[in-house]
Amino acid sequence: MKLHVKILLSFLVSAISAVSGGLLVFNGFVNGNQYAAEFSRPENQTSWSISGETIRAFTYSPVIFGSTLLLLAVIIFSIGWYFWMKEAS
Repeated sequence: MKLHVKILLSFLVSAISAVSGGLLVFNGFVNGNQYAAEFSRPENQTSWSISGETIRAFTYSPVIFGSTLLLLAVIIFSIGWYFWMKEAS
């Protein structure tokens, strides 16, 4: 595989990781409470309580995973940029 294709592939992977990470962070902050409520609801019940730990888990787990993907995107992009600049000079 040529170096150009590898560099473009690294940019593509970093873009996909950045978009996925951003969506996970957004989804965690916006829908975390809703996911916790759906997950903790017992069958055939109209009323139930949700613990704070469950809400935090369903909120911050996607946020942490999404932040990790965003960091991975920055690292992959930086490595691809480095090799692109090194090849250009």
